[in-house]
Amino acid sequence: MTTNPGGPIIPVALTDWVEQGIKNIYTATTENALNAALDAFLKRDARLTVNGKAVTPQQYAALLRSEKAGELSASVKFDSVVAVPVTSDESVPQTGSVGAFYEATITTHLIKISHVQSSLNVVVVEDEKLKGQYDPRRVSLLNQVVLDTVPIVQPGATKA
Repeated sequence: MTTNPGGPIIPVALTDWVEQGIKNIYTATTENALNAALDAFLKRDARLTVNGKAVTPQQYAALLRSEKAGELSASVKFDSVVAVPVTSDESVPQTGSVGAFYEATITTHLIKISHVQSSLNVVVVEDEKLKGQYDPRRVSLLNQVVLDTVPIVQPGATKA
């Protein structure tokens, strides 16, 4: 959500909300920041599927931690993001289905870079338990296909 000086809070578009949530997850460089990013993105009882296998939110967090182990920095590039909102009323936080293709580039050491390519489909709902909060939207259903490529070792560097 953004603020409108002297006016009401303007909800962030559904695609922007998903993009920002993914960016926050991948750019989190501390355990606390990652936990906060996941809490702001996923419902506690979200149903998650990664590469065709059902995982718990805790297993999903562990997968992300393994992708980000030793992270110094990260960037996320979205190739395409599409949404089918439940309502067209832009004065309220939009919910609905979102599909995203993205690549996260994670620098784990000064000489190692990892690329995470992903196709992500999510259903974003208003979490009833968060009514009255700044933005109560959370992902209730996530289906992700993800490929974490072998880290690239820069020329002249030794392999770890």
